[in-house]
Amino acid sequence: MRMNENEIKKSSALEPVVGFLKNNSMVLIFLVLAVFLGASSGNSFSSLGADASSRFFRNILLIAALVLPIMSGIGLNFGITLGAMAAEFSLVVIMILQIDNQPLSIVYWVIVTVIVSAICGKLLAALFNRTKGHEMIAGLLVGFFANGIYDLLLMVGCGDILKINVNGLTLQKGLPIKATVGLSAGLTSVLDKAFPMAYYFVVIIGVVATIAYFLIRLVYVQVKSKDAGRKKLQLMKSVAGIVIAVAIYMIFMNVKPARKMIINVDFPVATAAFSTVVLVFIWFLMKSKLGHDFTSIRNDRRIAASVGINVDKCRTKSIILSTIIAGLGQILYIQNLGTMNTYLMHNTVGTYAIAAILIGGATVKSANIKNVLIGNILFQIIYGCAPNAAKVLMGNSQLGEYFRVFLCYAIIAVAIINNAIQETAAAKRKADNI
Repeated sequence: MRMNENEIKKSSALEPVVGFLKNNSMVLIFLVLAVFLGASSGNSFSSLGADASSRFFRNILLIAALVLPIMSGIGLNFGITLGAMAAEFSLVVIMILQIDNQPLSIVYWVIVTVIVSAICGKLLAALFNRTKGHEMIAGLLVGFFANGIYDLLLMVGCGDILKINVNGLTLQKGLPIKATVGLSAGLTSVLDKAFPMAYYFVVIIGVVATIAYFLIRLVYVQVKSKDAGRKKLQLMKSVAGIVIAVAIYMIFMNVKPARKMIINVDFPVATAAFSTVVLVFIWFLMKSKLGHDFTSIRNDRRIAASVGINVDKCRTKSIILSTIIAGLGQILYIQNLGTMNTYLMHNTVGTYAIAAILIGGATVKSANIKNVLIGNILFQIIYGCAPNAAKVLMGNSQLGEYFRVFLCYAIIAVAIINNAIQETAAAKRKADNI
């Protein structure tokens, strides 16, 4: 009997660990892969950090655009490609109007992008509301269709019909928009270079803010709560959080490669602030009544409709907001690079963004800001290190390019298969209970 009690206690002690490993298996697998590729690539810590930082901020909103459709039951929205195309088309518009090299050029670009993205999102939502249950394949196919219209507008509309003749946009009057368009000085890295700050100061500010948060949280719980268990738990969380923050500070200050990175690499304050505003908006939206409506629709559309939720209207809002956020994300991407690959840049937006959020622990039916941040970091490290790691390990950097493509599609396939298995198991349990 005593043996059984010990086994039960041991099992109970292991339950949190097993649950953590099970719930975060995808993240842990790709964390190991990111560390392995980073170590194998031969890149210095400083160059790796600079590359990962640049990729992180230029992709953050493209990945965040997937959260609302997932939480409203639409699934993996390949239709964010329309938002990316809207941003590219809007850039062409402001260049034609020759307002792309002014102090407020980025504002004009954002305004036109929001308008075009909202229109595209409205049309995409109308399609999704007629293809319920098949939104992923519908989004993938509508991306190809929209790409054809986009090419028609820029090749035929701007070339044969309007005969655009703008320096830097066309080679000569009557020809289509160039395949590669360089941004003007008024738009190139305009956000990234607005308020640059070394990561050194960001680390200090972040550590101080973290310690302050945990101390304030600890005092608040100790004063307000009457639950001894909650007080003890918060004390443990606060101590752990402060210790981790101090440990991170000591690593960055005393490990030479890490210190070199935070001193030499700039933190794009304006880009980070812009992205943070959008992420906070998404977070607050998910906590609002509309966010709860999204969750109800995701859980069961028929039950949501029976309690008075306008399912189609909520799904439309979700897709419009997702498309607008994707358009804003593409603006961050293009201004960071300083050039636009007019006809090809948007083609892989949906695939890479979906792969990234799935790496972060999201599923076809669940996603949050944490998944966006974790997935973005891991995906950018893997994506950036793959070619050099393949060159070092196998002597052929081209294998790294193949690995990138394979990785993206493999992650999406596994997520869809896993979702199908879970739905089948849920249906079986429901049938057994009946």
